[in-house]
Amino acid sequence: MKRPRSHAAAAVVTALIAVMVAASADEIRPPLSTRGAKIVDRAGRPVILRGISWFGMETETHVPHGAASWGTDDPRTDFRLAAERCGDAIHAVAPHWLIVVEGVEKNVPGQQLPGHWWGGNLEGAKRFPVRLKSEHRLVYSPHEYGPGVHQAEWFRDPAFPANLPDRWDKGFYFLVREQVAPVLVGEFGGRETGPDTPEGIWQRAFVEFLREKQLGFIYWSWNPNSGDTGGLVADDWRTLVEPKRALLAPLLEAPRH
Repeated sequence: MKRPRSHAAAAVVTALIAVMVAASADEIRPPLSTRGAKIVDRAGRPVILRGISWFGMETETHVPHGAASWGTDDPRTDFRLAAERCGDAIHAVAPHWLIVVEGVEKNVPGQQLPGHWWGGNLEGAKRFPVRLKSEHRLVYSPHEYGPGVHQAEWFRDPAFPANLPDRWDKGFYFLVREQVAPVLVGEFGGRETGPDTPEGIWQRAFVEFLREKQLGFIYWSWNPNSGDTGGLVADDWRTLVEPKRALLAPLLEAPRH
């Protein structure tokens, strides 16, 4: 499933860490690591990472799609193998870093869903996990978009939007549900947020899914020049787009104690 041309594979987080523990956000104790399906700090307290991306580079050809595969053991195409090489190389110089790995588009043995976004298919991550030499440093990171980016077949399904949670579970959330690894949604966003458009319906449903499942995310994007999604600020680069701010605000507020 083609992604928008303007999207970056590696997002820059500009803000906002929420800590879902009995301590305030300024008490996070690095380094972060993983425990089951959670990211935790040095004291073992769960941390949920949430923020906003900055659109600033064109990396369309580098987002795993097309011939990219997962779990095929083909060194020419298996993105899982590439993630292992990259992750181990990073850990050789920065051993405490979390390694965040996105998915592919297709070519996964035993794949259940017929279509995915570029970088959004993590169906194979349980059967064919990324195997890093350093344990407790792996986070999976799917991409998710709405019909404003592409009118995918699941948005035309008569069951829409009731069909969405099952897609999200099969595509990535099973990793959390089955305690395989944490999930940090690497990209999601869109122009419409209202309950009267397909994209708004999708975006509201996904925000509620993130809230209910207590998932981390990086929203796409802060700046407005992402053509198919727009930004959290308007074309004047100053004014917040209020409907988007209102939709996201409850998820970006650190808990008060």
